[in-house]
Amino acid sequence: MTLKNYLAIIWRWWWVWLISLALALTSGYLYSQHQPRTYMARTTLMVGQGIANPNPDPQLIGLARTLAQMYADLAKRLPVTQPVIQKLGLALRPEDLAERIDTRVLYDAQLLEIVVYDTNPQQAATIANTIAEELIQQSPSVDVEGERFVRQQLGDLQSQIEKADADIKNLRSAILNMTSATEISEAQARIKELEQLKADNQNTYAQLFLSLNTNKPNTLRVVEPAIAPDQPIAPRLWLNLLIAAAVGLTLAGATILLLEYLDDTVHWDGQVAGKVMGMPVLGMMMRLSSKDGRLIVKSAPHSTAAEMVRQLRTNILLAQPGKRIGTLLVTSPAPRDGKTLITANLAASIASAGMRVALVDCDLRHPSLHELFDLPNIQGLTDLLDSPAAQESLSLDSVLLATSVPNLLLLPAGRPPLDPMMLLASPRLPALLDSLHDQADIVILDSPPVVAMPDAVILAALADATLLVVAAGGTSRRLLQAARNRLAEHDSSRLPGLVFNYTSPNRLSGYGYGYYYRAGEPGQRRRFGLFRPRPASANGASNGAGPALSTDAADENGFIGLDDAAAYLGVSPATARRWCESGRLPATKEGRHWKIRRVDLGRITKGE
Repeated sequence: MTLKNYLAIIWRWWWVWLISLALALTSGYLYSQHQPRTYMARTTLMVGQGIANPNPDPQLIGLARTLAQMYADLAKRLPVTQPVIQKLGLALRPEDLAERIDTRVLYDAQLLEIVVYDTNPQQAATIANTIAEELIQQSPSVDVEGERFVRQQLGDLQSQIEKADADIKNLRSAILNMTSATEISEAQARIKELEQLKADNQNTYAQLFLSLNTNKPNTLRVVEPAIAPDQPIAPRLWLNLLIAAAVGLTLAGATILLLEYLDDTVHWDGQVAGKVMGMPVLGMMMRLSSKDGRLIVKSAPHSTAAEMVRQLRTNILLAQPGKRIGTLLVTSPAPRDGKTLITANLAASIASAGMRVALVDCDLRHPSLHELFDLPNIQGLTDLLDSPAAQESLSLDSVLLATSVPNLLLLPAGRPPLDPMMLLASPRLPALLDSLHDQADIVILDSPPVVAMPDAVILAALADATLLVVAAGGTSRRLLQAARNRLAEHDSSRLPGLVFNYTSPNRLSGYGYGYYYRAGEPGQRRRFGLFRPRPASANGASNGAGPALSTDAADENGFIGLDDAAAYLGVSPATARRWCESGRLPATKEGRHWKIRRVDLGRITKGE
């Protein structure tokens, strides 16, 4: 696969990326909002007296580093945590407090950091400082009384030295004013005594000070107490959102890979001049919205969708050079691939180009072409193929309906028979197609899906070319391969290619056999009570030239309801209601209900 294919896959599943990202970000935000605010407080201790000593010993510094690691581990142990809990009255177990403590040793600086996490900023600072105090108290080199005595002696010596300096200065000033030799001699002797006392006190002070600052690697001192923090360190909203987004996108990618692996549908890669499973792509059709209209070639001839239909028309006519296509079959592998809509628009496009087109609804199980052209389905193909007697009573001209598109005639399907396959396999169908060729340049057949029923295979043997309609992202490759094999059994050259429908990101809901009428139900809407079942002929089709109107369907004034009228005309109640509202079908409205006279139903024939 090329980079373009991978980008196409990413774009096709854009909604998975978007939903996964949105859910992940929402989950990350809600998680962050529900997490308690956590604060961090830090106390810094110095291990040893390397800084206080002007000539530090490298060996003692190394020992202090080792001791710092031991104190870092001790800070989380029971001998420290238990006294801290008792001093502060914490409602915690020692192991719970240990989980809130973190220690770091800065080896290059002989510093030990004690970090405490708590939801209360003031309590975090208090616990950190209390742990530091407990470590200092438990250090073996601490002699509080001795250190206090030494410092007291140093203070006294310093006072004596300062007093001796002051006395010496005063005596020297007094000598300048003395005139007696005796007084001067006594003053000089006193100065010598004070200088000797000062020197002795200075020596004693130096010795005491040296004993106080001797290198002690197993000592602790607070250099930076903990303070209550202002801002919490957790939860970190942006980090949580970033992690959630990464997880969401990863899960989305994994989901897409799984879906792509399990996906058996065909996808349009944006290239018209390409092949899918060995079949050329002759065109594509976008998904039409309800406001676009179903017959897009007529309702919006200058739209992109109409241009797609015209391009498809050109590619079909040029698909087999030197060979004239007199009968074109349009089918699809499965229901709901949109073949009928493409068939109608393709026929209208060919007719708009000046060719005479006869459009035949061969989907006898679920006819719908007449709805697209806004025409009734009273009589049609079923009646012409019913029996020789029916053919004598009916003429092709009387069944063909003129559409709103010039040069385009429609042969509706008629009432769905009990056995459509027997009618399509009748030898009267080729003769009927020959008669249609006398009135049209090209005959286009709309058939049921290939895989579901064998009707399309029967019709493919009578057609010069077969166009397969597949739904982008909705048609299974397995079904497409089965349809291709069935259609190519007689002559593979009659399968010029396929057309992609629904070339939009929306995926189809799947296929099912609910598309068809159930066996034994001839397609007549019995719940309306309008039709009387006709006796079936030998081939399973109903006898007669048209539906029989039940006499009990009308009231005493000869009026029937909207549903009964729609059933007689072979259209949906919505279409019949629209005809009543526009005046095409004469009717009167009583409250919310429409009433139609039986005699006016005959006016809605042949598109009148």
